Amino acid sequence: MVDTDENQATVLLIEDSPVDATMIRGQLTRGDGNLYEVLVESTLAGGLERLEVGDVDVILLDLTLPDTQGLETFLKTYRIAPQVPIVIITSLDDRDVAYNAVRSGAQDYLIKGKLDTEALIHAVNFAIERHARQQRLNPAMTGLWAAAGRADIPGGDLLKTDDRLFSPLREREADTFDPLCERYGNLIRLAHKQRQSKHVEPISDELHGLAMYLCMVSAGPGDVEEIHRSSLERLSADSSTEELQSFVEEGQLLLIELFRYLIDAYRDSLLQKPT
Repeated sequence: MVDTDENQATVLLIEDSPVDATMIRGQLTRGDGNLYEVLVESTLAGGLERLEVGDVDVILLDLTLPDTQGLETFLKTYRIAPQVPIVIITSLDDRDVAYNAVRSGAQDYLIKGKLDTEALIHAVNFAIERHARQQRLNPAMTGLWAAAGRADIPGGDLLKTDDRLFSPLREREADTFDPLCERYGNLIRLAHKQRQSKHVEPISDELHGLAMYLCMVSAGPGDVEEIHRSSLERLSADSSTEELQSFVEEGQLLLIELFRYLIDAYRDSLLQKPT
């Protein structure tokens, strides 16, 4: 829960529907002791400008806005403000897109029309707390804040050496390593399918989201290579020689692109200077 002894948590709501914005603002400002200051922007451009000002504790983000649509809405926001937790607000029709946003780094998603005050407040508080724990485990995102003297940033006092941070991803994220391999393997399959049918699949957005998640869990080059290798080993179990050759070739291209996205994600997190 938000500490009542501290100032109000600042919630940036990026929502173009005046009705939905008014409802959400009302739920947050009249619930749980009025612990939230709610700022509202109706476009992604306006929201990103407000994020440049700083002092935002959590973002409530509608994926369908006048100037952007779908998963790209989340990716643009996350790229600008990786240090701020994001909760997706979406319609029932966009549930799959919202789920992909969570897989790419969003903390949670809520369905419009099913938002009660208790669930909304719980999602906001949980997003702030969970994101703080992730920051404490991510030296790439806490180091710069600590160097800048930001003691108010959770984990900003720089972590002492922790063997857990330097062990292979397979060991320290045992519950998520296999799903990561499956996720990457599915992208290789999509790339193979694209080669065969010339049907374009949105692989780059999904790969970008995967890179952001890998940054969040402090994955290194060796971890990415192990995911790549493990995914190909799994694909080889039920593939013909011709299919496997295609998987290897497409996987090599995806690996290069994934490394590029991961480098960009780490660079963005290091250059995201506190205000």
